[in-house]
Parts: sequence; structure tokens; C-alpha cells
Amino acid sequence: MKNATTKLAITLVLCSVASGMAGWAQDAPAAPRTPPKKAAVAYKAVSPKVTAKKATPAKAQPKAIDPGEPPKTAKANADGSFSWTDAKGKRWNSRKTPFGWMRSEDTGMVADAGVGAIDASVKVTDLGDNVRFEKPTPFGTTKWEKRKSDLTDGERSALDRAKNEVVAK
Repeated sequence: MKNATTKLAITLVLCSVASGMAGWAQDAPAAPRTPPKKAAVAYKAVSPKVTAKKATPAKAQPKAIDPGEPPKTAKANADGSFSWTDAKGKRWNSRKTPFGWMRSEDTGMVADAGVGAIDASVKVTDLGDNVRFEKPTPFGTTKWEKRKSDLTDGERSALDRAKNEVVAK
């Protein structure tokens, strides 16, 4: 209790000294203020005769084409996307999003492959009891190995596809 009383007394003394100092600073005479100078404004005489400009009819602006929008020859898919082949022979897919049309190149991935599907660009190597997968990515090749008993449906179909390619050659 003694410490709390001491702290309170010190705080009151400091506050009273600070308030006395603030009043002391206000007693000093203020420097005389000069009013700001007004800028000279020149007014231009306006003639009462107003000429009306002839209104020209607005030309119809051509509708801007979204670069991702599919051409009219595109085939509509069941999932709401559109597929088409351009003049160079590339296959494209377009889909309407809340932000506009999204266009992507068709990579050969089966649309109805489901979850866990393996892209056709993945290289599959049979190592006996294990299988090695090598997938090219923008950051380098991703490699992984799995036992044949632990393969997912997509990995199993990729292994079968690789076996069929070897037999066909």
C-alpha cells in the first residue's frame, strides 16, 4: 500500500509541474500575424451568343473479342467447355469462368479419366516388382517409384498403356 501511495504522489507532482509549464509557455507574446495575400483573378468576358455543336451520331464500336472465347465452330462438351482445332492443328479447350473465358491447350488427358489419372506425357518403366514414373514439369522431371501391389487405378492404366506401346512397336 505504501508503494502505491508513493507512486500516486509522484504522479500528481509530475502532472502539476507539467501543467504549470504548459501555462508558462502560453504567457509568451505571440508573433503578429499577417493576413494571407489574395491572388489576382482575371475574368474572361463571356459572350451571350452560344453556338451549339452539331451532335454526330455515335458510331457502333465493334464488340471486343475475348482472346479465350471459343470460335463459332467449336464443339460444346457435356461439362460446359468447348473444344476446337485451330488452323495449325492444335487442339484447344475453352471454359467460361467468373473472370472471363479461360483457354488451354488440349494435352491429351482423358476428360473422364477421374481422380488419379496419369497424363500421357508420363514415362512408365517396369522394374519387375516396382514401377518407375517420370513426369516432365516446368521445374524439371518428377520421378517416383511404387510397388505394383500399391498402384492406383490411374497408375495401373498408365502401366498397361506403356506395355501396349512396347508390344505395338
